[in-house]
Amino acid sequence: MFKTHESMSVPILSTFSHEHSFWAMVERDTKTPWFHVTLRFRSDGHLVSRIYMPDTVQLLMQLLEGDTDSLYVEELQIVTPTKVNQKGRWRMDPLAQIELALGSDDDEIFIYTTEDGQVYVDPPQSKRFDHAIAQRTMLYSLAEAKKLASVASLPSPKNKGADK
Repeated sequence: MFKTHESMSVPILSTFSHEHSFWAMVERDTKTPWFHVTLRFRSDGHLVSRIYMPDTVQLLMQLLEGDTDSLYVEELQIVTPTKVNQKGRWRMDPLAQIELALGSDDDEIFIYTTEDGQVYVDPPQSKRFDHAIAQRTMLYSLAEAKKLASVASLPSPKNKGADK
């Protein structure tokens, strides 16, 4: 979860939009994965990009379940703490797919595969439960997102700048 402090509010920008608050900085208390996603969609005949930072897979999926005729994922990255990526520091990696498996107590286990083939499991201790991870449900696939973008006649995620 992200949190803010009033001292980081940027009130001058808020005068331009009554629907949004603007912040110079946010912070996090938890060491859990989160996402950095750029969505592109059509608005009044123009392609518009927006960057979102959902804190959970559930919030990410809500974003991605928009109208696929006018929405596509331009870029999706996962931000992982050391306990998940085992690299000794926080990392931000382009994400190729997200899968869901259920543990022995029906607890959710998320399996993230990066574009370069690294596999992260969250929670990390779930790696010991290989039998649970064997049965997975695909939640997001970059390959599928590219197909949907081409069907909708939008530039594919790897075809950035085609509309410029």
